[in-house]
Amino acid sequence: MPDIERFYRKNKNKFTVLGMDLGGSTAIDIRAFMKDYGISYPIIPLQESTLLAFGEIIGIPTSFIISPKGEIVKQYIGTLSYKDLDYFVNSPSNKDSLNQ
Repeated sequence: MPDIERFYRKNKNKFTVLGMDLGGSTAIDIRAFMKDYGISYPIIPLQESTLLAFGEIIGIPTSFIISPKGEIVKQYIGTLSYKDLDYFVNSPSNKDSLNQ
């Protein structure tokens, strides 16, 4: 999460991060977590409709790279590093798939 936060702060004009809590935490718990860890991107509680939209989550963390049109471009299971995010968002080879 620290790499995601750092990358988000430097590149939030290029992409959006939306975190999802899968632990059944309350909104109060999520806000406290965000404050304690200095997270500025939104984190939402688990919602059945969200799980249905993304399909089965087989590992935590799981990240989805979604195009501006709302299409899932890549599902990434495991921890995303700053370098991974930079590749997905800023790599010239990914620009075409993200903008379709």
